[in-house]
Amino acid sequence: MSQEELAQAYARLKSMKDNLAKTHEVDRKYIVEYHRILDQLEAATGSKLHDFRVPDTEIHPQISGGNYITGEVHYSGRQVCERSYLAMKVDAVLGFFTIKTASRPKEFGFKP
Repeated sequence: MSQEELAQAYARLKSMKDNLAKTHEVDRKYIVEYHRILDQLEAATGSKLHDFRVPDTEIHPQISGGNYITGEVHYSGRQVCERSYLAMKVDAVLGFFTIKTASRPKEFGFKP
């Protein structure tokens, strides 16, 4: 993978971090996009980034309402993840590449 492709992956990751909705939960489509970026970074760098992925256990049906007396719960049909969890994973990847490339200043790296 070229430096340009690596730069594109970084730009996409940085944009995701900067533009995540400020809501409590984010839709699964953002997790799918994040995983695509990780795949691109793995191919570009050869790094194993499995630990930075959002596990399926963190993705759940979005609750849209319910009845607290009967315990009935209604779901919207969307799959979501807590925004703060996805943001933590994105920050971790950015931090990993910042640390990894700090000792090699001539190479392209993730700089804050």
